[in-house]
Parts: sequence; structure tokens; C-alpha cells
Amino acid sequence: MAKHRRRHSRKDIGDYAEDLGTFLGNVEANVKDWSAERNQIGERLLHIRDSATRLLTELGHQFEEGRKKAAKRGRPAGKKRAKSRCKICGTVGHNARGHAKWKAAKKK
Repeated sequence: MAKHRRRHSRKDIGDYAEDLGTFLGNVEANVKDWSAERNQIGERLLHIRDSATRLLTELGHQFEEGRKKAAKRGRPAGKKRAKSRCKICGTVGHNARGHAKWKAAKKK
């Protein structure tokens, strides 16, 4: 079988070139839109990152201040806690809630 070559007319080639130009124009427009969106997203992400960094820094300073205040509270290191005294009889070793129980045990 013989191969037949179809000769393209100038009109066909012109239509093809026009379609290709339209296609490439659409691609270029889409790329510009995507590029603009990408830049906007990048700017938003930078803003979020900067805000998060600022907030974490503030939180770190607040944490340090709270930790220093907590370290100052309470008794100094190495000191023992004073033994509690009963509010009823003033003796050491039981509290007001356990006074009756303590008194009963002492009588036995």
C-alpha cells in the first residue's frame, strides 16, 4: 500500500499557529495568576511565622518570670518544715481533726 502524504495548506498551518498561540497565551496567564497567588501565600506564611515567633518569645519571657517567682516562694533550701501543732491542745504530732482520736489513744 502506498503512503499518501497530505499536504497542509497555509490555512491549516495558520489555524494551527493561531490555536497554539491562544493556548500558550492561556498558559502564560495561568502561570502569572499562580505566581501572584504563590507570592501572596508566601507573604501570609511569613506574617504567621513572625507572629508565632513573637508570641513564643513573649511566652518564654513570661515563663521565666513565673519560674523565678516560684523559686523565691517557700522556705529556703535545706530548712526543714516546722511540725504542725494541734490548735486545741497545742501539742505536736496531731491536728485538730485528729485530736479526739489522739486523746482516746493516749488514755489507753
